[in-house]
Amino acid sequence: MLGKDFIDSYQKYQAIALVGVQDWADRLSFAHSTVILIICTAIVSAKTYILKPLACHVPTVPTGSNFKDYMASYCWVHGTVPIGINETIPEDETSWDALSAERKMAYYQWVPFVLGLQTILFYVPHVIWQNVTFNRLGTDLTAIISKAMDALKTTAPEKREQKIANVAERLELLLFAHRDYRRGKMAAVGRQVSDTCGLLLASKRLGTWTVFSYLCIKLLYLANAIGQLYLMKEFLGYSESMTGFMIQLTQSLIQGSDWRESLYFPRVAFCSVKLRHLGQSDNRFLGMCALAVNMLNEKIYIFLWYWTMLVAICTGVSIITWFLRLTIRRRKTRIIRKYLKLGPEPEPSESEKELDADTLDPDDPRTVDRFIKEFLRLDGVFIVHMLNLNAGDIVTGEVIRLLWKAWLTKYAGRRDFSYDPWWQYSYPPTEDSQEKLELTEKPEA
Repeated sequence: MLGKDFIDSYQKYQAIALVGVQDWADRLSFAHSTVILIICTAIVSAKTYILKPLACHVPTVPTGSNFKDYMASYCWVHGTVPIGINETIPEDETSWDALSAERKMAYYQWVPFVLGLQTILFYVPHVIWQNVTFNRLGTDLTAIISKAMDALKTTAPEKREQKIANVAERLELLLFAHRDYRRGKMAAVGRQVSDTCGLLLASKRLGTWTVFSYLCIKLLYLANAIGQLYLMKEFLGYSESMTGFMIQLTQSLIQGSDWRESLYFPRVAFCSVKLRHLGQSDNRFLGMCALAVNMLNEKIYIFLWYWTMLVAICTGVSIITWFLRLTIRRRKTRIIRKYLKLGPEPEPSESEKELDADTLDPDDPRTVDRFIKEFLRLDGVFIVHMLNLNAGDIVTGEVIRLLWKAWLTKYAGRRDFSYDPWWQYSYPPTEDSQEKLELTEKPEA
């Protein structure tokens, strides 16, 4: 019963927390990776600071009842020296100091802090993206996506239609607010460049700001995943290449062996303590320490290495997928046509009946392409995909049909929503070539 309640609570949390302007690869980074790292940090921290991370055995113990505890604390603070099973222990102080300078390991004291840093790094791109979608676009895209998700879960028909209409209205205002009213050859050239390679431009007026920002965040997710692979390699003190580190890690898993022989996560290590005596020579004591915490560290970092590699691969695949979604014209037209045909055909209003009959046909690729180019643009197509990823095809189709109807009745006949090609402009402009902007009156509802 308790387990079922926990699962239900977790599923409810997922439904609330993971709804937003992000895809499955983003959730792997900022949500699932963060939760995994928090759990790993808690486990290692408990073993390090609550339980005993290591225990030391000293063959020759000086007088005093707490020397073993002191030596365990000393070895934990100053680090230990791993020595292989087939290797000999140095017999003199000079040899020991040389071996200690080469092999001393003190990273495991910092494992909880490094895991905490990795948690923050996985979440930072999401915080930046939330700030962009809330403060830089003039509206809260996450709230719009959440409203669409609420409409999906609503069973009452009237409330459902009201929420979908609210989503469509807010998207219409957003798309209408970011219009490009400039005229002239340079403005036309800018629109042509945006239509050709809009992913490389960041402009609200050209309808590419949201897409450009999202792809930058995607690249930040990818850079974070790759950077964390290097961070783990350097933190563990591996001096070879990333490929060599991956090969050695894979071989240890296939062979079923641990890293005791490679000395990265030794179960047993040695530590030397020098005790000073007043008026006498110093005494050195050698302790053999069992590092129980390294059993956890080894399993955690093996898992994190492959998990982070999976996140990096998924993020790369997601970037390519978004690039194809937003650059291939036929693909964009086909997706919008699919959503326009999902719902029942609505009765045309009086203002729609006055328009050209061809304009009313959502099955005409040229008309849909005009709808995308003049009204949705790249940012609108991107938001449509996000609606589909979060709320599904049905809700997305209903929202698109409302936007289509709004475009036909309010904007399709407006002169400022259509532009001449750049080659039809003369420069410098003459009186004959100067555009006269004639806005059609808004039809009465």
